[in-house]
Amino acid sequence: MNKRIFPVLFLLVAVSLLAAACSPTAVPAQPTMVPTQAVDLAATAEVLRTEVAATIASDMTSTAMAMPTATTPPTNTPEPPTATPAPTLTVALASPTAIPTIRIITTYPTFTPTPGPYQCQITAISPAYGAKLGPRAEFDARWTIKNTGTKDWDDDAVDYLYVSGTKMQKRGDSFDLDQGLDTGKTIDIIVDMVAPNDLGFYHADWSVRYNGQTMCTLPVDIWVVNQ
Repeated sequence: MNKRIFPVLFLLVAVSLLAAACSPTAVPAQPTMVPTQAVDLAATAEVLRTEVAATIASDMTSTAMAMPTATTPPTNTPEPPTATPAPTLTVALASPTAIPTIRIITTYPTFTPTPGPYQCQITAISPAYGAKLGPRAEFDARWTIKNTGTKDWDDDAVDYLYVSGTKMQKRGDSFDLDQGLDTGKTIDIIVDMVAPNDLGFYHADWSVRYNGQTMCTLPVDIWVVNQ
């Protein structure tokens, strides 16, 4: 080692000692915490937390016990309405012997007119009921009648004439029967007619009279259609 170094080292040590003696009050060094002390502090903090938690829990329990207990309101269960018994209907059935016998008529009775001195009845008619004719078609209304009275018809005592309905006759409205008719005999009455121009159903009535007394009615019923 160089001998010049020793004086320099000595000088540095001296200066250091002098500086330490002249410095103000030295700051004491902070004690170093040993692991044992750190463990004790952690345990102490854990104990404090446990005690605080227990205290809070005790206060909450006391508060809850001091609060009034909520009472659940009773549930109003409606009672079902009382069913009103239906009135009892009593049907009194009569014995079979008390039920009247019902007769079902499937045919219409035939009425026989009371015989009179002057009567007639239609035995045939043309055109038939509801016959179809064209507009302005000419035709003969023909009725075959029978003297059903108890007396014969005298000559020039019987006439036939238009009464009501559509006028379809080509000539007059009243005619004389130019011959007599014995009881039970028949005769044809013919009137010249023409169908109306308009389409549709048409009806007319004629009558046979003896000295002003109606003996029977002669109908005319036709359809006017396009042909």
